[in-house]
Amino acid sequence: MNFLNTNLRYIMAASLIGVGMSACDVSGLEESNLESEEIYKATSSANLIYFETFEDSDPLSFAHHQYSEDYSFGRSQDPVFEGAYSGRFELRDDDEMASSGTRSEVLFPDQDHNERWYSFSLYLPSDGFKKDSNNDIINQWHQGSGSGSPTTTLRVEDDRFFLKSGPTKEERKDYDIAAVQKDTWNEFVIHIIHSGDSDGLVELWMNGEKMLNINGGNLNKDYDLPRWKIGIYKDDWNYDETTDTDLRVMYFDNVRMGDENASFEEMSTLGGVSSSSDLEEEPVLENDVDDSTTSTEGVGLTLINTSSDEPIGQFGTGALITAKNHRLSIVPEFGADQPSSVRFELSGTDNRTLVDDEFPFALNGDDGNGNFWYGDGLYPGDYKLVITPYDDEVAREPLTYTFTIEEGEDNIITEEGVYVTGETTSPVIEEEESTSPVIEEEESTLSPYETEFPINYLTLINTSYDEPVDNFNSGALIIAKDHRLSIVPEFGTNRPTSVQFELSGADNRIAVDDEFPFALNGDDGNGDFWYGDGLYPGNYELVITPYNNGVAQESITYTFTIEAGEENYITEEGGYVAGETTSSVEEEESTTSESLGSPINYLTLMNTSPDGTIGNFYSGDHIVAEDHRLSIVPNFGSEQPAEVKFELSGEDNRSSIDDEYPFALNGDDGNGDFWYGDGLYPGDYELIVTPYYEVNGEKVPGTSTTFTFTISEGSENYIK
Repeated sequence: MNFLNTNLRYIMAASLIGVGMSACDVSGLEESNLESEEIYKATSSANLIYFETFEDSDPLSFAHHQYSEDYSFGRSQDPVFEGAYSGRFELRDDDEMASSGTRSEVLFPDQDHNERWYSFSLYLPSDGFKKDSNNDIINQWHQGSGSGSPTTTLRVEDDRFFLKSGPTKEERKDYDIAAVQKDTWNEFVIHIIHSGDSDGLVELWMNGEKMLNINGGNLNKDYDLPRWKIGIYKDDWNYDETTDTDLRVMYFDNVRMGDENASFEEMSTLGGVSSSSDLEEEPVLENDVDDSTTSTEGVGLTLINTSSDEPIGQFGTGALITAKNHRLSIVPEFGADQPSSVRFELSGTDNRTLVDDEFPFALNGDDGNGNFWYGDGLYPGDYKLVITPYDDEVAREPLTYTFTIEEGEDNIITEEGVYVTGETTSPVIEEEESTSPVIEEEESTLSPYETEFPINYLTLINTSYDEPVDNFNSGALIIAKDHRLSIVPEFGTNRPTSVQFELSGADNRIAVDDEFPFALNGDDGNGDFWYGDGLYPGNYELVITPYNNGVAQESITYTFTIEAGEENYITEEGGYVAGETTSSVEEEESTTSESLGSPINYLTLMNTSPDGTIGNFYSGDHIVAEDHRLSIVPNFGSEQPAEVKFELSGEDNRSSIDDEYPFALNGDDGNGDFWYGDGLYPGDYELIVTPYYEVNGEKVPGTSTTFTFTISEGSENYIK
């Protein structure tokens, strides 16, 4: 999700999710290897599926590792192409075989489309990669067990790069590329349409120069789509055989896989990534400025380091910026008055115009998940930036900034400049012309307890583990072992479009969150919650104001106290302010089991291929799914039952019981591997979730909760 803080700097993070896999043979891989945007590293384009920079401590965690020795693969600080680390592969002729061969390789997850882009930077050291008359495979596209040798491979022989490709062994041909350049980095970009027919295509660039363009079949039609492997495979060393050399060492950096919409520019570090091309194709918004304007507070700009996706600082017009490189972007701070789109017009040292129509509105674009792109970059020089916010197609008054960038060793703002104040279009129309959905005071009969968006309770989140501590309400006493906490209001089935949090007492701050699940300190929408400035011991008042399409609803006020302790728990839950729940059990039908657990407010939709969270959803929600490999996990907070019964009806009918946490509709292994069972196909569903609790040695049912939802087919998984 996206998060803005009206008093403080943005809190931004990129979720780097990897699914670790143990070593095993290719033939034994689970379907959890299917490629997914859930597990790629931080990327600079929405069209990149994977981008491995080796900067994380567990690189290539999403891939299947095929090597036998401790030294076979690791990170290295010298040499590096970019950043602080590269990936180092080593193979010796006496290594134990792995996956039936002498290799040090990693195997990427399954591909779900026959067109893909691949790129990487490669370094071959002269002392670790001596000339050998027997070839080394350094890239291969293999169609799996039983398919024989790979249909397309990138190889080195006699210090020359060459490509071997063809649908069958008999049809395979060698295509010479270039002489090997050692002790330096070489970049390869490869575009393949995997096909056994005439529409097949292989394009290869080396160091920005196109070297190969091969049309025709490159796939065995009797087998599945291939999977990409990088590293070293030397079959001439199998079964203790030897060749001219006994050691192969190579380094990889900036390893990318792009989808069918990717381009050479997005895959090449040498060519840079252009994020403005798509944005500029959007229709130019008419400069139709409304006459009714009101002054706004000064709008500052946040300078973003796109390499780490973190804010450097805020600045205004006349600022002086020192930058160590060009990988920068700019985000305007509009506070709570967010526009629907923003037009950027940059001139001076560089000239470009683009429109961003999704928060947080970045000069060079972003993916909406905290990953900012630098596009053509911002190099040293003098700039003028005109920012025009739009409300739908109506332009506000443009805001003009000037700033200077100088080269330096670090990214800092040496002179902040002055924040710009502009005349902006008011969202409120004159009363005599008003068609605004704002409710007049005399028409309002809503009390804080009858608000359109009642809050059932607040959930305290431990952000270190991204798990709920417990639910609480006004007057609660919380014991906390540290400050890494956040708070999420539980709205039940009726959700607002955004939520404003006003915290006062031991700390004072205001924040607005415009995407579910609406967290005090923000989150990435994938279950990763941030603690921001934290919640330290003291007395607090929290005013929560739901907004419906920009219109404020009744606020609800909570008070709570935090005390230091050895663990996180809630000793006094407080009094509930609003009590609507999604429970399907009528009070008059309630028995002793009513007190066993609370009704479930939402469910978590899981992608089982690979295993990752798609998002939380409520009864009545609409789910778009790219395939049937899904599961559902209920959120019980701290009141975990002994087992859970699922009763699914509608498009499919089945019942199941899971007796181990985290209680998944289709089961799991308890270690993060979720199963999809019979799957969830497009259609309408009803799901009854019943928890069971241990009482005097017997399992007693708690409160059942009924959810309805619809699944429709789409190109990706998300909750509408």
